[in-house]
Amino acid sequence: MTKLSDQKKTCFICGEINVYKAIASTNRFGHADLDTRPPEMERSTIHCWIQRCPSCSYCAPDISDGPEVATKVVKSDDYLKQGDDSSYPELANKFLCWAIIKEAKGDNSSAGWAAVKAAWACDDANKESGAKESRKRAVALFEQARGYGTSFAEGLGAEEAILADLLRRSGQFDKVETVCQDGLEEGPEAMVKTILHFQQSLARRKDTGCYTVAEAVEFADGK
Repeated sequence: MTKLSDQKKTCFICGEINVYKAIASTNRFGHADLDTRPPEMERSTIHCWIQRCPSCSYCAPDISDGPEVATKVVKSDDYLKQGDDSSYPELANKFLCWAIIKEAKGDNSSAGWAAVKAAWACDDANKESGAKESRKRAVALFEQARGYGTSFAEGLGAEEAILADLLRRSGQFDKVETVCQDGLEEGPEAMVKTILHFQQSLARRKDTGCYTVAEAVEFADGK
């Protein structure tokens, strides 16, 4: 069971005090998606993972904290445009605004995960275009992080497995094979290897659907 609570918080940017929903407790039943999205009931707490100040539009997982660069970023044209972009659900815009802040701070890994969560928000709202663009953005941010020598996932082949899912679900099938092969050459553990092979199979038939880790295992067992 999920329990939410109300918390008063002071905005890190403008100092306004507002009440925000917080997760008191939750749980998981089932298996995570291939892009790590948790199953229910935690899955449906996504609206509590990001907060937005109604006064200055600062977005952050914790509205009372943040990097100093945020004070300038929240006034930038890119940030303001993203915050009001009607082609995305409001929740996705919050995550994408946070991604802009984290990218400005130089934390491309965290920015990439914020974009992934924006894609999940788009999925829930049946905004296919927004989900696709959010995943493309996540790929770009993760690749930038890797270019700077920063990891965004733990374990051999794990980053490639996540990139493969983002690429496939955004329709970039031609890149999936190479990414998966790179991951397999790292000598990953059995589960990651299974997922990489599953991603290759899905990409070859141009499948952009959402699948769980359990479905990847079923695929391997059925071979």
